Amino acid sequence: MKKIEQEETALINIERNPLVLIIGMLLSALFIYITYTTIFIKEAFDVKPMGFFLFVPTLFVCFQTLWFALHPYGLIYHDRFEIKKSFFQLKQWYFIDIKKVGDLKKKSFIITYNDDEMERIKLIGIKHSHKKIMQEAFTKQVNLSLQQRLN
Repeated sequence: MKKIEQEETALINIERNPLVLIIGMLLSALFIYITYTTIFIKEAFDVKPMGFFLFVPTLFVCFQTLWFALHPYGLIYHDRFEIKKSFFQLKQWYFIDIKKVGDLKKKSFIITYNDDEMERIKLIGIKHSHKKIMQEAFTKQVNLSLQQRLN
């Protein structure tokens, strides 16, 4: 018998700032234009060899922009919290490890772990209206986890 894996759904999706997407798209368009003009428009004897090195940065920037468009900034599940700043900066916290969530500052808030170690969660790239929603949901889930641990 085949086991069916259930996909876990997020309680709250935290959106990315549209300015990040726009900058990514403009940067992708610029790299595509430069790569196209240095390699494909010219005759074979006019092509500069350095133009071929533009393929890798162009692919990287285009892939990162596509990744920004397809993935939300943060996801809150019933047992953990994930932040996806970029393709290379993925981080997740489990609510069972956290004791306290600090107040929201301009660009960050501080969490305190069970061993009284503190960590700052930076909110660069998040939609402005979702900063408070994220901090409140994070606090709510940590408080629920604390209640479950105490019972």
